[in-house]
Amino acid sequence: MDKQSLADITGAAAAAPNDALGATALLVATEPIVVNLRTACAMVSLSAPALRAEMAAGRLSAKTFGRKPLFEIEELRRYICALPSWEPK
Repeated sequence: MDKQSLADITGAAAAAPNDALGATALLVATEPIVVNLRTACAMVSLSAPALRAEMAAGRLSAKTFGRKPLFEIEELRRYICALPSWEPK
């Protein structure tokens, strides 16, 4: 079994093949701290205008870099958890 398929199965980091100097690179998956508006929309399945309306209403906060909103992953999780649960009528 090669290193890539072993990493896929175990979820572990995989070692890349040796480079010209014989060094081995280690590939590690990391979770981002913040995401941009487009990615946040995809993560919570809402449109950009809907997220901007939630920000304006104070129900969702974002950091800004210039005019660009950046959403913390934990804030997106908090926002989704705070939404009411659907209940059949």
